[in-house]
Amino acid sequence: HIYAMTEPTLPPIPTTEDAAEDMNVNNENSTKPHSEKSTKEIYKERALVWYKRSAEQGNVESIIRIGDYYYYGWGIPVNFAKSVERYRDAGDRAHPQALFNLGYMHENGLSIPKDFHLAKRYYDQAATHSDKAWVPVQIALVHLHIRMWYDEYALNGDLMVYGYKIEDILLTVLVGLLTLLFYLRMQAVAAPPPQ
Repeated sequence: HIYAMTEPTLPPIPTTEDAAEDMNVNNENSTKPHSEKSTKEIYKERALVWYKRSAEQGNVESIIRIGDYYYYGWGIPVNFAKSVERYRDAGDRAHPQALFNLGYMHENGLSIPKDFHLAKRYYDQAATHSDKAWVPVQIALVHLHIRMWYDEYALNGDLMVYGYKIEDILLTVLVGLLTLLFYLRMQAVAAPPPQ
């Protein structure tokens, strides 16, 4: 029957030297031999080959996806420096996702120097190039401003509120909230079921 459900079969492995190098068939960067890899891992490696070929032809979405592969370590070792290269390449073409990712990497100092002002610039550029990026960018900017404030005042020990360090106040508030949540949870568990 034509429509019978069967196990999916893997397409053949490309035999060109470039494809073999891209897929790490020689296992120089791989932790497992090809025969021990899961189907998902094999598909991710093969997808990377096709994303690289598409990126060579100028496809910006593929360039970003390759950056994601390096960032998350999908089928290859995590490499933030290569991820930044790919995001910069796509960011030069004004792609909002790449600009947002560069902002995030500058905010957190992932293989590039931590620079809050440059992170804000990238976030703003992402919002400028896409209306869909506006909400995530606003959330990221609020988070960025909180981190800037915290790094500038709280980490230096300069911030005092009513004679107490901000770390002590934040810890007290956190313990109070956790105590309140525990109390409310215990009340919900101890309440008799409705009849």
